[in-house]
Amino acid sequence: MKMKNQRPSGQSLPGDRQAGGSGEPWPYEDIVHLPHHVSGKHPPMSMSRRAAQFAPFAALTGYDDTIAEAARQAEETFNNCVDTPVHYTS
Repeated sequence: MKMKNQRPSGQSLPGDRQAGGSGEPWPYEDIVHLPHHVSGKHPPMSMSRRAAQFAPFAALTGYDDTIAEAARQAEETFNNCVDTPVHYTS
């Protein structure tokens, strides 16, 4: 019986000596073959709740509104300058 997250036969990881790696010991050799831990205390988290942990968030509240307002003011200033006729004197 194959355990969950067990490496399929024939596959190797970086640094595996038997796979012709660099010959250097891989830092996680001692734990890479251990079975995946399953908590006896906490039920597994749903995929949607787990995904929500990694979803983007607004680190700076109001930042988008501030940028939008600055853009609006810049456009207004530009439009006022363009609409104002320039009179050249010689």
